[in-house]
Amino acid sequence: DVQRGDAGCGGSIVAAYTYDQLRTVLGRMGYHQARSRKHETWQLLDANGYVFRQVQLSHKHSGSVPTGTFKFILGEQMGLTEEEFVRALRHRL
Repeated sequence: DVQRGDAGCGGSIVAAYTYDQLRTVLGRMGYHQARSRKHETWQLLDANGYVFRQVQLSHKHSGSVPTGTFKFILGEQMGLTEEEFVRALRHRL
């Protein structure tokens, strides 16, 4: 289950998600783990095998992803809204 918390700027409410929940959604969306060094690199390939999107993720597992980091990964790297993320997390793609 997700926890609700104050994101700070403007008092907007954002759920707290774990790194493992991010990995679950990445896998369900077709990303594969390309490498695991300082950070994990997850890639989504296009039909020609070229990298379409790439996500950098910490090696942490159970801890909550900081709100700013989550927003960056979701919006800038994955191109998703929080609603789309929650649907994928609940397996309703």
